Amino acid sequence: MIAILAAIAWSLANVFIGKGQENSRPLDGVFVSLISNLVIYTVVVGVMVVMGTFPPLTAGAVFFFALGGLFGSTVGRSFIFTAISYLGPSRVSAIKGSVPVYTLIFAFLFLGEQTSVVDVAAILLVTLGIVWIALEKKKPSLAAVQGEVAASGEFPPLPRIDDSLSPEDARRQPAAEERSPARFPFRLSPRAIGFTLAALGSFSHAMSVITRKAGLNQVSSPVVGVFFGLLVAVSLLLISFWSRGELGNLRRMPRKDFLYNTGAGVSTSAALFLSLWSFTLTNVAVAQALISSQPIFTILLSYLIIRKGETRGLRLVTSASLVVAGGAIIFM
Repeated sequence: MIAILAAIAWSLANVFIGKGQENSRPLDGVFVSLISNLVIYTVVVGVMVVMGTFPPLTAGAVFFFALGGLFGSTVGRSFIFTAISYLGPSRVSAIKGSVPVYTLIFAFLFLGEQTSVVDVAAILLVTLGIVWIALEKKKPSLAAVQGEVAASGEFPPLPRIDDSLSPEDARRQPAAEERSPARFPFRLSPRAIGFTLAALGSFSHAMSVITRKAGLNQVSSPVVGVFFGLLVAVSLLLISFWSRGELGNLRRMPRKDFLYNTGAGVSTSAALFLSLWSFTLTNVAVAQALISSQPIFTILLSYLIIRKGETRGLRLVTSASLVVAGGAIIFM
């Protein structure tokens, strides 16, 4: 039950992230959400210290919690935020459902947890679901393609063909390949970039699961685990923003985006705590499999909250179901 609640919290965060990027950079959203996380957990840790319930620490636990923050809250979250700006929350959430596959492999390699033939079948189901999403093809309009190319700054916009031209004059216009020579033959499409970032984010989150679990094996406190991870994440991003002179971007963020990114931070605060709590109650691969049911919840919440700007067809629902089914098999 705790892991399912974590999945719902992660799904809500995914939707808030999508809403918070309408007029803001993904990394700005990451920083705002992390600050929200840190404020909440600093208050909770302060209460624990005052009440005398803060647990004794070990150097190993602090190291693994910090490493979990690096992989999950810094690298993984940055990849996922940026991927959502390309693909939308529903598709990224479905791709992120591959986390149990990585977690299963890492748990076997680093924590000594056993795998079986059933686990391999689950991996194949999850992979099939993700490939099914990746093979989805969209047919954008000519105006959309021209706008995308023009926005990239690499090629001039394609000239419109006047309907009043005679067939002979129209044929004399240069072909599209001649008007827009491909100077970068290996340039990735925005869609490919989105899938790549989502896959890297999933990999990073799986690494954070393993390192946080290793820390919890020494200090069984989800709050402490999240707190030290957030300290590392916020510190790294603060240094990055300050060194590049980008702290002023946060003051210029539209109020609506700021509120949505803050909401994403509150949701991830709950999701992180519930996720780490579930790791202390059961096998890490089992807990992560249940948490990765989030694609279904994300599709539902995205439909209720976003409504416009993201397609949710049968292919997406089928793909998300395959991913969730793979996670369920791991649980069984």
